[in-house]
Amino acid sequence: MNNSFPYSINSIHDGIARFADLDTFWNSFDNIFGSEYNQSIAQTLRSEWQNRDFSQLPEIEVINSDILGNANGAYASSTNKIYLADSFLANATLEAINAVLLEEIGHFVDAHVKSQDTPGDEGELFSAIVRGVNLSSSDLARIHNENDQKLITIDGTTLSIEQSSIGIGFVEGYRSWYDYLSYWDSSDTWSFQIGATGTSSDYINVYNYSSLVDIVLTLGDEFGNYITSADTGFSGEGETLYLTGLAPGYYTAVVSDYYDGISLYDEYYGEYYDEYYGEYYDAAYELNINAPYYIPAGIIPDSYESNNEQSTATSLGSVSQYLSDLNIDSGSDEDWFKITLLTDGTSSNYVETDFTGSLGDLDLALYQEDGTYITDSATTGDQELISLDGLAAGDYFIQVYGYSGAINTYSLETDLPTVTITGDQFEPNNTQLTAKDFGLISGISQWDNLSIGSSDQDWFKFRLGSTGGEGNFLQIAFTHSLGDVDMRLYNASGVEVASSAGVIDEEQISLQGFAAGDYFVKVYGYSSATNPNYSLTQ
Repeated sequence: MNNSFPYSINSIHDGIARFADLDTFWNSFDNIFGSEYNQSIAQTLRSEWQNRDFSQLPEIEVINSDILGNANGAYASSTNKIYLADSFLANATLEAINAVLLEEIGHFVDAHVKSQDTPGDEGELFSAIVRGVNLSSSDLARIHNENDQKLITIDGTTLSIEQSSIGIGFVEGYRSWYDYLSYWDSSDTWSFQIGATGTSSDYINVYNYSSLVDIVLTLGDEFGNYITSADTGFSGEGETLYLTGLAPGYYTAVVSDYYDGISLYDEYYGEYYDEYYGEYYDAAYELNINAPYYIPAGIIPDSYESNNEQSTATSLGSVSQYLSDLNIDSGSDEDWFKITLLTDGTSSNYVETDFTGSLGDLDLALYQEDGTYITDSATTGDQELISLDGLAAGDYFIQVYGYSGAINTYSLETDLPTVTITGDQFEPNNTQLTAKDFGLISGISQWDNLSIGSSDQDWFKFRLGSTGGEGNFLQIAFTHSLGDVDMRLYNASGVEVASSAGVIDEEQISLQGFAAGDYFVKVYGYSSATNPNYSLTQ
């Protein structure tokens, strides 16, 4: 559960107690719930709050967000419970939790002091006043004419609830929702979160499917405080507000009828009545949000850049590997990797990426060596996986990219087919103590058909009769795509004095300047790589 939740309860109690102590308490109470309510019950509530007795407040139950639909919270008088959506509670700030809980407590108060529900969303007004939020006249008009009623089903029982705003949650990229305004529902409040500063290409739009209803779009902060609005009249095209410069955080979008709460001849808020045909018209609409993608703090290009195209792909060889701390660091970034199958792929072989999908959707694709597309994995979860089953031995290329410009960190795992590698002629020489001793070297000598198997190292010993010259060297040659092999040189005391660890088909160490004496060479696979064939020259 969100660590802010316990602090929210304490904060709410403090806020209600302060509200109860105000000299203007009854004026505010009347503004919220009207003048026709049970004075005795209201006075009892105030006295209890002043004495910090909150035992009368309803029980809070966290339920699956699918039950509440798009709402963050709700209150049901039949069970005297406040319901919170689990997805909202998991990530909401302390301020957002306070706002929703106080709204539902406002619904609770309304149900206890009045026999009929107060018109509009009295819970939102109660929440704003207790939190000390200053509301504009347009905010007050919207709240007084909003319908907050809804039916939900919990454990087979249908409950009538009063709900908070429609909670969309975290939004990035393009998303859309459908709803409508009607006589009984003339205003919808949508709450959402963006994870990065808005740009000129980010927007919130309402497409109006009715030319008979004038829809207004209003943007507010997480508490509903007015930021800006758009109203082009009966255009039938809807309204658009750009999110340019909007800071990361929580916001509300209110979709309402311009005539909300205004009684006109043959026109009723949310619907329009045609006297001749005797029909009502609803205002169906589509809410569209194009939000900026979240950029993880401190994200920088990973250590394998630049591998943004097939020609600069990072070679992973033929051995199974796990790479962490990778990232797609910009909307134009993509990562390419090359793998080699020594034999045909089986059902146990695969390529996989893992990431947190809510921070940016990454996809995965596989190509042949000539660039021909083979397949991809493009789901909306936290993982993409491509099976290598049935692929013939050879080179293949992996592409990792962000969906619609998404940015994120990820890990890459390859499970590649293995081949049985037979030990070479100098085995066992897996340690310095069992090193193959070539004795005093002179001229150039070469040994072929050597191999590095699983958990294998090859050690060799030789002696320099004099200080090494310009033409003296050690070299191993191999096919890098079959397994990356590296080499290290040690003196007689076992101290490493030189190494070669490149990414091509050979490694070489110059012996120039090394004093006469005994030396040891270790040949090994990088990151446990194997290689069926290499040669050693000295």
